[in-house]
Amino acid sequence: MVQNGTRQKGLTVRQRRVIGYLLECGSVKDAALAAEVGRTTVNRWLALPEFRAGLAEAQGHVLSLVSAKVAGLLTQALDLVGEAMAGDLAPSAAGRLRLYAAGMILRHAAQLMEYAGLEDRVKQLEAILGDQSAA
Repeated sequence: MVQNGTRQKGLTVRQRRVIGYLLECGSVKDAALAAEVGRTTVNRWLALPEFRAGLAEAQGHVLSLVSAKVAGLLTQALDLVGEAMAGDLAPSAAGRLRLYAAGMILRHAAQLMEYAGLEDRVKQLEAILGDQSAA
């Protein structure tokens, strides 16, 4: 039965909107408020496998976008560190801030990419296990 709009991938328009707000707001309370849906309703939806799957898919999409952005910043970060090592970076507050930001990108990029890779491998394993259980 379809309630609250048409279904896409097993989710209503309202449920998809709540997923977007969950990603944006970070809390059930804030997402429910922004989507104009009761917090109890959102918590009930979070217990549904199809809603959790939709949320996980959306989170995976965001992770992919962030990973791509960080990968694009890696070259800039490495270039900046190279400038600092060569003594070509001005020792100003702005230069130190840029170097700190580059260090953060370099420190966390590997972790982010590893996490994204793990997510992909888990999806592949789940697909294999799903195929084996169907056979």
